[in-house]
Amino acid sequence: MAAIITKDTRLHNARQFLEAVSESANTSIYMFIGKPTTWPNEVAPTTPTDTYKAQVDIWDNMEVMKRVVPGDVSHVIPRNAWKSGNVYFQYNDNVSASTLFDSSFVILNSEYNVYKCLSNGGGNLTINEPIGTGATANNLIINRGIGQDGYIWKYMYNISTANWTKFGTSSFIPVVETSAQVQTDAANARGIYAYDIISANVGSSLFADGVHSVTIVGDGTGVSANIQVRSGNIGNVVITSYGSGYTVANITTNLGNAIVEPIIAPPDGHGYNSIDETGAVYTMVNVRFEQTDAPIVPVDGFKFRQVGLLKDPFLYGTTKVPTETGNSLLKAYSNIAVVATTLSNPSAVVSGATLRGGTSGANATIVSYSGNVINYVKTRTSSANIVANYKPFTAGETIYVGASSIGDIFSLGNAAVSPKSGEIIYIDNRNVITRASDQVEDVYVVLEF
Repeated sequence: MAAIITKDTRLHNARQFLEAVSESANTSIYMFIGKPTTWPNEVAPTTPTDTYKAQVDIWDNMEVMKRVVPGDVSHVIPRNAWKSGNVYFQYNDNVSASTLFDSSFVILNSEYNVYKCLSNGGGNLTINEPIGTGATANNLIINRGIGQDGYIWKYMYNISTANWTKFGTSSFIPVVETSAQVQTDAANARGIYAYDIISANVGSSLFADGVHSVTIVGDGTGVSANIQVRSGNIGNVVITSYGSGYTVANITTNLGNAIVEPIIAPPDGHGYNSIDETGAVYTMVNVRFEQTDAPIVPVDGFKFRQVGLLKDPFLYGTTKVPTETGNSLLKAYSNIAVVATTLSNPSAVVSGATLRGGTSGANATIVSYSGNVINYVKTRTSSANIVANYKPFTAGETIYVGASSIGDIFSLGNAAVSPKSGEIIYIDNRNVITRASDQVEDVYVVLEF
């Protein structure tokens, strides 16, 4: 049986992720950061694996999480800035969606406008940057004439400063929903703006070198074109009138062995749906960890090496999913308060160090400390004694880092979320990031569906 997963399935899944965040009865999705312990090679983080053991390790290393809200997510596509001297791929309804969307047919200009290339003039080098929303009624920029490159561009949308600041990167640009005006004008953009020369040879006896008109039939009106022939081969198709209203069309002129097909617009016209037409199968999540997120998100000396997305964790000791709105914060670490108001030997209490209970023999990995409170996680790698890594500390015992006494335990506090609850839907291992009180972390995640 021959079968494929279509682009529409991928686009549907990308939309579903955004809807999971934005719908009123939405899923609780959190961006988490974690892993205070080092990688075997700190310069080259370990590649994540999708195993049950790895998921346990991710949970054990999880430090803090922040809820993803609608303003934190956007459809995005790879960034492809217009540059003079490039040859851009032209829209073609007869190539696979993956080929089209992986090509350079959608560009970003210097005004943060986004355009589709409807014609590259037969494979010309571009010299005229598309500017503005188009002088014609259907948002087309037609660079035809002396000193122009022969390209036809379709204006799709503009990226606002706020949207660019949130989702624009060196690799991706946000996709904005088509405006009502561009969507209305799309019906006028169902002309034929380019042709696909599949086989060029017509035979020297059929056409002499030069320009010849051809007959095009279809369900629209007004299109006309000429073919340019050299040595029995079609070198280019020159459109003399674009016409309108086409969903099907064919050249009925006898072209011998040559095969030339009109390139037809999407069913609703060019510009009707920017997400579909640009192939926005990528979704970006950008969550910012601010200085004001302290003390839940520690600052000075706090380190993390993993970021990821977690769906529907439970509140500690329950099977209840958090219902807080906004960018609410949850701590995945536990804490210890010592009897004294300050720690003994605080210089030993650093992120990633092993904390040990003098009586219980329990081990943990330090996340951070503030005053007389130490935040910690229980990880597989706290020490070689894995049993000790999961033993509980006991009130009253003395705790140590190495040989250094830190103080006696006064009280124990639990995490805000139940360990190993929820679904880890994305994980990214990174080089170490050390937080400071004067910085914020913009954490970007891009999902491809």
